[in-house]
Amino acid sequence: MTNAHAKPTLRVDDVACFFDVSPSWFDRTVMRKPQRTLKAVDGLSFVIPRGTTFSIVGESGCGKSTLARMVVGLYQPTRGTLSFADGSGRDGFVRTQMIFQDPFASLNPRWRVGAIIAEPIKQMALRPSGVETQARVRQLLETVGLSGQDSNRYPHEFSGGQRQRISIARALAAEPEFLVCDEPTSALDVSVQAQILNLLKDLQRELGLTYLFISHNLAAVRHVSDRVAVMYLGRIVEEAATDEVFERPQHP
Repeated sequence: MTNAHAKPTLRVDDVACFFDVSPSWFDRTVMRKPQRTLKAVDGLSFVIPRGTTFSIVGESGCGKSTLARMVVGLYQPTRGTLSFADGSGRDGFVRTQMIFQDPFASLNPRWRVGAIIAEPIKQMALRPSGVETQARVRQLLETVGLSGQDSNRYPHEFSGGQRQRISIARALAAEPEFLVCDEPTSALDVSVQAQILNLLKDLQRELGLTYLFISHNLAAVRHVSDRVAVMYLGRIVEEAATDEVFERPQHP
């Protein structure tokens, strides 16, 4: 349940992200075609309290994934600010990781699973030795419902749901406090989606994680969310507690 008085983990204030989609230089100068700007995100503001799940829903192309990429720093906002509360990490920042939509494309097919999960541990020097790193990898695999022995296998040897579990283990390897879940179940079979959603809820409860959950699957959103915002054409047109959005929606 949402704690309205919890210290916010993420505060988004009037954030916008515009892309130049103008025709080529030749078309602009010779054919006199005008410059064009795509307003993928245009003036979003919201707060995500620590330990809660804030979901963004909306049709394809409304700006959900652009927002996700801004939160993790892959895109820079054209306007506005995204600010995180002081984190518990050694660097004082809130550690943020992302779970991508397609588990078939987000894992390096040439690396064994153990190397994939160990990479952030090594890059961030989270364990002092290789032995401890490998022990952490096995622990993470077991945490997400796989076997420690799976570290020696390649991604193509796993099902879609198992690959998404590996992606979650990789995200957890960086010891994050904030996870951006960009449609994490949309590429999975319906029978597997509930398993992944329940895993995410269990991890949130055990580790105190905060989620930005992005999806067009309303059933999934209702299952995991504390609060929901509806996006349309780059803007938030409705935001409320989950039950209120689903029982008394203000937008089609």
